[in-house]
Formats: sequence, C-alpha cells, structure tokens
Amino acid sequence: MHFGEWMRHRLTKHGKSMAWMSHEIGASQSLLTRWRKGSHPRTEYFIKVCIVISKLEHKPLGIIVAEAAKTLGINV
Repeated sequence: MHFGEWMRHRLTKHGKSMAWMSHEIGASQSLLTRWRKGSHPRTEYFIKVCIVISKLEHKPLGIIVAEAAKTLGINV
C-alpha cells in the first residue's frame, strides 16, 4: 500500500473525504490525487497529513509517522 492509499483508507475509516484533507493541509485536490496514484508527498505535506491523521485517530504522532513512512519504504 502506498502513501495515497494509506491516507485515503484512514480518511474513509473516519468518514472524511480527500477534499476535506486537502482543505485541512492547504493543498489542492489534484495534489492528493497524484499521491493516490502513487506519487510521494513533499516532507511538508507528509508531516501535515500525519498530524491530521494523528488527531483523527487519537494516536501519538510518532506512531502515525512511522506507519506512513513505511508506505514510502522507510523504516523508522
């Protein structure tokens, strides 16, 4: 599962849309679409997405960052 799929799965689990996330992180929906198709986010957006997911899931940010990093092939 790549980053975009991971993010979409997390959002869907909490009844949130990609449009909602794009608003939360200040990014265009087309950017999120590129991630969904397999592109990697810039570090700034990676962190912003992780912060939002962390708040949605009430999980420590470090755990979310580690999970998200694995989708990019990075073991933290």
